[in-house]
Amino acid sequence: LECVVKNLTENEEYTFQVMAVNSAGRSDPRESRPVVVKEQMMLPEFDLRGIYQKTIIARAGDNIKVEIPVLGRPRPTITWKKEDQLLKQTQRINYENTATATILNINECTRNDSGRYPVSAKNIVGEVSDVLTVHVHDVPGPPTGPIRFEEVSSEFVTFSWEPPLNDGGVPISNYVVEMRKTDSTAWAELATTVIRTTYKAAHLTTGTEYQFRVKAQNRYGSGPAISSENVIASYPFKVPGPPGTPQVIAVTKDSISISWHEPLTDGGSPILGYHIERKERNSILWQTVSKALISGNTFKSSGLMDGIAYEFRVIAENLAGKSKPSKPSEPTLALDPIDPPGKPIPLNITRHAVALKWTKPEYNGGFKITGYTVEKRDLPNGRW
Repeated sequence: LECVVKNLTENEEYTFQVMAVNSAGRSDPRESRPVVVKEQMMLPEFDLRGIYQKTIIARAGDNIKVEIPVLGRPRPTITWKKEDQLLKQTQRINYENTATATILNINECTRNDSGRYPVSAKNIVGEVSDVLTVHVHDVPGPPTGPIRFEEVSSEFVTFSWEPPLNDGGVPISNYVVEMRKTDSTAWAELATTVIRTTYKAAHLTTGTEYQFRVKAQNRYGSGPAISSENVIASYPFKVPGPPGTPQVIAVTKDSISISWHEPLTDGGSPILGYHIERKERNSILWQTVSKALISGNTFKSSGLMDGIAYEFRVIAENLAGKSKPSKPSEPTLALDPIDPPGKPIPLNITRHAVALKWTKPEYNGGFKITGYTVEKRDLPNGRW
């Protein structure tokens, strides 16, 4: 049997009497020991029995509301953290404390809200703390690219990719592979249950250009796709890239010799040789001047007209065909080269100047000498 006596004065000493009552009357009273009225002190305590393994699992976009009963006398002060930092209260993420509980709110949760949420309660008796773990799951991120073409043929394409960096918090279950022809915007599903990170797209049309894309799936759905570069169902090589810009290496009045660098890419098939084209500077018509494929990286074009400026360009060829032309060379006059001047001879030397003289070239290339260029360098290793 018990009875609660209210409206007492704190820190006052009281004695209580209890008497039994029946139809015959009251019993003799039984007196209690003196009692001083004061609030009972109690260490704070969290009641986490309603949260399985102290872990909250939610899907991205959901609202999370966690109410944890709190005991303790006097009423404790509650503090929340995210990892090791005090939880910054915003309209989306906040907490509220009532007389009997603390409530954590995370609205429209995202994957970034996942983590440890330490919570502590403190009063004059002491302090306790615990940790709540939040897992926010979502669809996976895009597979990791780029999509690599492992094999390209006239009828099929084999390609591969890497798993997403973000699996959404749960294992990837499968991949969805789609394809479209580049002259269409409509995507067609090729497979929806691909387990591995590689796929062979078969029954393609030779010469048709395709694009592929891949999406990862988990139990929450499909994530964004990653798209491949365009690829043509063809033999496993392409025409080479354009050769380097031709450079003039020798000139006479009726010939010009050029050299060039090989293409940056051979298209997957060795370079068979090069074609050389030539035109006069004021012409728009390019003419092929190499009678057969040139196997090296130099060519001498003969039969030129004295004093006419010419430009050259080079085309590479492999089994897939011819490349685009290189950039044209600088216009160059077909002229005999000028002989070098005589060796410079110092005439007068001062602290700050040197007077030089030299003899004119024995052969001027067929034109009057209009001037000279003088260069100098510091010894022993200076530059001209």
